[in-house]
Amino acid sequence: MRITNEIRRLNKEYVIIEDERKRYTVDDLIRKIAFSKIAYQDCEKSIKAEGTESVTINATQTFIKSNPAVATHQKYMELHEKLSIRLESYLPPKIDEAGEKDALTELRDGLV
Repeated sequence: MRITNEIRRLNKEYVIIEDERKRYTVDDLIRKIAFSKIAYQDCEKSIKAEGTESVTINATQTFIKSNPAVATHQKYMELHEKLSIRLESYLPPKIDEAGEKDALTELRDGLV
């Protein structure tokens, strides 16, 4: 349900993309971004609840292990960031009333 809500939210922001070929790619990116966002949020909850490390006691030995949610969180955060940058590249440039692009659009167009 949370993923579906995130997909709906993103679709509202990117509804301006009308080219059918681009729309297919944008829809795919939106689904992946929504999943990665929910996944890293779930990892954050686990990390907050259980901490970044756990202690395992096995007979006379004690081990300190990293919470697996830490590595998973990092992976999904990186994926979310990369996909978001790619999705932003599909947006048309923002042009103000004077006919000039805003600074963010110029920066994005220079990087893409």
